[in-house]
Amino acid sequence: MKLVAEESIVSPVVNQTKSNRSLMSRYDAQLISKIDAEIILVRNYGLAAVHALSGNNELEFAQRLKHFKLALKSHLKKVSAKLYMFLREELKNDSRGEEFSTFQKQITTELSEVAKVLVSVKSFDWSEKEAMKTQLSDALTTVIKIHQREKLFLHPIYADVAEKRGQITQHDSALLAKSA
Repeated sequence: MKLVAEESIVSPVVNQTKSNRSLMSRYDAQLISKIDAEIILVRNYGLAAVHALSGNNELEFAQRLKHFKLALKSHLKKVSAKLYMFLREELKNDSRGEEFSTFQKQITTELSEVAKVLVSVKSFDWSEKEAMKTQLSDALTTVIKIHQREKLFLHPIYADVAEKRGQITQHDSALLAKSA
């Protein structure tokens, strides 16, 4: 997943050296639960930033927005480096590889739109905070919807691939499927 945006917002581009690829392609039994927990933090920080636009304290908004951006960046890096890279490697010769590639391109396009909103926040006029509130809220909604689609599409594939590699027990696979 490659995003081109302001470096401090989202750009989970990982250098794919041989050692990085082997580290990234390891199955992590707790990854899905970590991603689910992180998206709750991202949502809460995003909601706090949106809510801060209802007030008149620009400093409070800036602080809440900073927390939202950091949480989102951390989340996207984890999803990119751990989930997408693992699946990209594992699905190279799999019938689901093309569908995964298409899915990844759609997500990247949507995240680029989110990044544009987050970049535009730097230069918006406080008198237009209602419009920014709508844009930021829409961007947050997009991030949440992306997570929901990843949960439905990618998480079961992640468990299935890991189970086939013998890196996950059937019990773990059932728990992952249950959480989807």
